[in-house]
Amino acid sequence: MMHGKSGPIALCGVLAALAAALMLLGGLFPGATYCAPLLASLVLIPAQEECGPRAAWGLFTAAALLSLLLCADKEAALLFAALGYYPILKARFDAVRPGLLSRLCKLAFFNAAVLAAYAMLLFVLVSDTARAEFREMGKAMTAALLLGGNIVFLLYDFVLRRLRPLYVGRLQPVLRRLFR
Repeated sequence: MMHGKSGPIALCGVLAALAAALMLLGGLFPGATYCAPLLASLVLIPAQEECGPRAAWGLFTAAALLSLLLCADKEAALLFAALGYYPILKARFDAVRPGLLSRLCKLAFFNAAVLAAYAMLLFVLVSDTARAEFREMGKAMTAALLLGGNIVFLLYDFVLRRLRPLYVGRLQPVLRRLFR
């Protein structure tokens, strides 16, 4: 964990800019509406490991606000705001026992966050484009999209479980040697 004030602030500022850049790049590629928020949330891993959870929450808040203000793809920005902080909460979900209950809690979190993001998009921001897309897809296709999202979220959780130890074991020592 970093000590002092300038190091953690600088690191979190750079990581917030990286998260915002990933969100902005997400608007350039089809299908990135769902990938960009997941990729942008990965910057929380080094922030939490180096600066602690409080700084990671600050980084997430800054990145989410930047995304909501700057991203042309409001759907992606809302998904990031609704789900992007999951890497900070993951350890709490993993502590729930038995493992099946842990996965059910994770899926409940994901579904609640996704439904809240889309409710905001459809009823608060009143996106006619999103409404037309949902009407065109129909209920069965919308349910299939949500089911697919649940599967991708479980894969994302699996990747996070592998990525944090990889960061701590391999990347963190190299970075600490470089920036001494």
